[in-house]
Amino acid sequence: MKIYKYQSINDYFWKNLIKNELWFSNPLDFNDYYDSNLPLNFNYTPEEIELFFKRSCDLNDKTQREYEDFIRENKLHIDNLSANKSEKEKFFKITFEDHIKNRIGISCFSKTGVNDYLWGIYAENNKGICLEFDTEKDKEYFKNLYEVVYKDKLPIIKPRLQYLSGDFKELFTTKKTCWQQEEEIRLFRHGTRSDKYNPHSLTKIIFGIKTNIKSINKVIAICLQKNKNITFDKIENLKGNFVLKAFWTNKTQYLSYFLFPKNNYAHTESIGGERQDVQSG
Repeated sequence: MKIYKYQSINDYFWKNLIKNELWFSNPLDFNDYYDSNLPLNFNYTPEEIELFFKRSCDLNDKTQREYEDFIRENKLHIDNLSANKSEKEKFFKITFEDHIKNRIGISCFSKTGVNDYLWGIYAENNKGICLEFDTEKDKEYFKNLYEVVYKDKLPIIKPRLQYLSGDFKELFTTKKTCWQQEEEIRLFRHGTRSDKYNPHSLTKIIFGIKTNIKSINKVIAICLQKNKNITFDKIENLKGNFVLKAFWTNKTQYLSYFLFPKNNYAHTESIGGERQDVQSG
């Protein structure tokens, strides 16, 4: 499966490209208010609440007596949450958000690399770049990959209180239909962090209409050092439609530019240029 990641070119981009890493963001920081923030139902029974407290006590670190003391000490709190709806909602909302903040990391992709909306929003108005990954070339890395489902009416979700070891696929992969043009796919990790991928899974680089030539040359040189089979394309505007064109490169000369930085990846007319139309959209 081919997936595409749109990015601006900045210090974080260069760092991740050089290290073969992707950044996994906290979903609470996403730009859509309802993204990972669906209406939640915290109407738990007293039995469910008590079970939640029991499971939050790590038996590996406690004796049986310490475990029983823990439950007894929290009995009043359990009873209060069971009887007071507002306190129950407040407590579980804070607990749930804390879980998301500390345990969930997401990296976002699209099904297409030729989307004028995504180039404008996520790739710095066509000055950025789009990375194509082949998930089959690094199956372990991309195993927790899920497509986003778009709905007119967002569902109300009752989180499972076993969530410390469970998943919240529906919560993190459901968005309103106004976002469906993104054709989004999400990759999950435990926590907010960078994670290293196999450089051979990065199969293509797509440059934007306005990507500056110095950045293009630098990207090509860096990528060819890791994967000589990687290809390079460039977005062009053809009569009001985005067209993907193959970007010709002389790989030997690009590698020499990388090995001898004094050239500063310049003089692109002698080592690269556009070639034929290969895809339109």
